[in-house]
Amino acid sequence: MWTARADAGGTDRGVIVRRPLTPPGGVDPVGEAWTIVGRLFAGIVVWGGIGLLLDRVFGFSALFLPIGVVLGLGGALYLTIVRLRQ
Repeated sequence: MWTARADAGGTDRGVIVRRPLTPPGGVDPVGEAWTIVGRLFAGIVVWGGIGLLLDRVFGFSALFLPIGVVLGLGGALYLTIVRLRQ
């Protein structure tokens, strides 16, 4: 976030300074939200991919893929809840 400020003497009017969006000692809410989205997406993609590979190895058309997607989503939700409770 960019804001203008003036020094105590008032001589530096219009100087642009960058202020962090996070409060001191706080958590960045935007970064935390993207972390959750990324964790959920990664869980689905990784475990869904493992399920897809197992389907191809064992000759099934769509048995392990949905199982992998559900397990990935469940694991990602579990990790997200554990992280947010800390």
